[in-house]
Amino acid sequence: MENAMQFDLTSLVLGILVGAVIALAFAAPRVGRALACIASISLLAIGVGCITWGTASLVGVDEFRSIGFERLNISTPVEALGLGGGTLFGGVLGLYLAASASKR
Repeated sequence: MENAMQFDLTSLVLGILVGAVIALAFAAPRVGRALACIASISLLAIGVGCITWGTASLVGVDEFRSIGFERLNISTPVEALGLGGGTLFGGVLGLYLAASASKR
C-alpha cells in the first residue's frame, strides 16, 4: 500500500475549474477573447518585471538574488532577461491576436 497513488482533492477541483473555463471559452468566443486579454496582460506584467529585474542586476543597482521554483530556476541576470523578453513577446502577440479577432 505504500506505492498507492494519493488522491489530491485540490488538484481535482482546480482541474475541473480550468476545464470548465476552457470549455466556456470555446463555447462563447467573447469570453475566450476576454480571457486571452487577461492572460496577455499577465504575460506583459511578468515580462516587464523580469526585464527590470535583470537590467537592475546587470547595471549594479542591486545584487541578483536567484529564484528557484520547481522547474524554473533563474540563477543569472541574463536568464531573467531572456525569460522577460519571451513573456513580453508572448503578451504582445496575445493582445494583438485578441484585438484582431474582435475586429472580424
